[in-house]
Amino acid sequence: MPVEALETLDEFGRTALHYAAFVGDVKSSVALVKKTPALTNISDREGWTTLFHACLFGFGSKDLVWYLALVTKNEPGHPFTGPLAGSLVQTVVAAGLLGN
Repeated sequence: MPVEALETLDEFGRTALHYAAFVGDVKSSVALVKKTPALTNISDREGWTTLFHACLFGFGSKDLVWYLALVTKNEPGHPFTGPLAGSLVQTVVAAGLLGN
């Protein structure tokens, strides 16, 4: 698929990577990020990145959360220091995704 197609947003401002994160699909997420690394920093209409979606809805996939945490940059929406950073940390803790 062309990069432009992978960056296409739906009516909620989400990409294919958002939906792969929703279901905790590590293999698809890795393939999408390898093709288009910028996908990790696209926020939906709520301001949520794919990392946030993986933490909230990713069915407890620690592998996906850690992968997305490593490949997500703290720009342009500043997921690690911006207005939703506290919510991200709270979601990681609530989902039991810290530690081993």
